[in-house]
Amino acid sequence: MSSIGYARIHRLDLGCQLLHLHALNFPDSVARLRDGLLTFDYVAQPTPLSRTYNLRLSYNRGESPQVYVLSPNIAEIAAGRELVPHLYGHKHPVKLCLYLPRAREWGPEMSLARTVVPWSVDWLFHFEAWLATDEWSGGGEHPREKKQSRKQQNPKKKKL
Repeated sequence: MSSIGYARIHRLDLGCQLLHLHALNFPDSVARLRDGLLTFDYVAQPTPLSRTYNLRLSYNRGESPQVYVLSPNIAEIAAGRELVPHLYGHKHPVKLCLYLPRAREWGPEMSLARTVVPWSVDWLFHFEAWLATDEWSGGGEHPREKKQSRKQQNPKKKKL
């Protein structure tokens, strides 16, 4: 009798995630773990010529991690343009859209320090490029775009 083996996913507990974040040694960063909530406040500068951004990663076990831009105000920087792409909401502080949860691009077995934190800096890089070119070069798919493409693929038929 043969058995089929399945790889078991080993979730990283919050303490391990905290240690990974501390190991980044980001200047002026603060990582906290309280009552099952992991937060990591850090400063990011996507390029040497970029402005600096204050970010907060927030992660509850069993939920998706969230990254907020605390300062500067993204909406104020983008004033006069169309809505900033790849955000969840547009009120300050904004929450970044970094990956597609239903595609399982991130999972609890992955280190936040090796995935979500660098993805947030990458998002900032593409945001600054978008400010200069009005074109989003970061790729990806935002849920809003998916809904629009479904409508375009399946237009309602007109009754005669």
